[in-house]
Amino acid sequence: ADRLVNGKRDETYGLPHENWGDTAEMMTAYLHARKLLPRDKAIDAHDGCMLMACVKLAREGNLRQRDNLRDIAGYANVAERCDAGE
Repeated sequence: ADRLVNGKRDETYGLPHENWGDTAEMMTAYLHARKLLPRDKAIDAHDGCMLMACVKLAREGNLRQRDNLRDIAGYANVAERCDAGE
């Protein structure tokens, strides 16, 4: 997971806090439109990573696969990098 999230992804997608910040804004807009999140609330980059980890947790509950575990670790690593402003 470390090699995947700390390698060429920065070059390809930009720094995690910027890319995941954009992703969180999109997730927030969707949640607002669905009236699942009040307009005065928003999720941040860390939240976006954790939501993606939830997707992998759900998949792992259905079928145990190394890929799910690696991705969960990767999302946790990216969340930490987002918190550090990387």
